[in-house]
Amino acid sequence: MKSEKNFIKTIQKENPFFIKGLFLIVISIFISIIMIICSNESPIDLKEIKKSEDYAKIDVQVMTDFFATTDYSKSIHKTYFVWDKENVYIVDLDDENKKKLDEIYRYSYSTNDIEAPKSVTIKGIAKKIPSDLKELATQSINKILGEELVNQNNFFDTFGDFYLDTYENKNAHLQSLFLISLTLFLIGLSFLMFPIIKKLKKNKK
Repeated sequence: MKSEKNFIKTIQKENPFFIKGLFLIVISIFISIIMIICSNESPIDLKEIKKSEDYAKIDVQVMTDFFATTDYSKSIHKTYFVWDKENVYIVDLDDENKKKLDEIYRYSYSTNDIEAPKSVTIKGIAKKIPSDLKELATQSINKILGEELVNQNNFFDTFGDFYLDTYENKNAHLQSLFLISLTLFLIGLSFLMFPIIKKLKKNKK
């Protein structure tokens, strides 16, 4: 035990940043493990989602045109209604996912008797439905259906508590974690390398 304590003291004397550097590297490894676990995570059906920011999916069979737009700094989000076999949902659709649903979109508005296309799965991040979207969605769905079927009392029974945001995805979250992990690792490594850097600077003088 004494030798171990002496060893640690010697290291700390040589490099006062050693413990900090080691701690940061351990944290970066821990974040990397979380990233690996998250990368293997499968999306959950939106109707089964219990909390915001979970990775979710919908198997779309029918859809409407967009009924709302939200102006963000980098893009304008378009919001649609989509249906699976049983339920209707609110979805923010990016261009890539909208393209995937083009056949379903044409089928949804076709006046001809055509065969229904196969359902298409879209994935994104579950978000809590805000009050302004709730009000607009209520007005819009009743207009589409032609009667006042949805109101403030049965809204969440109809749509659930969450909408699907396809502008955000799991990979975007993982990229943020990767940058954090890499930054911590590099800072930790520089702390561990402190004595070597110090010696190199002395040798240059």
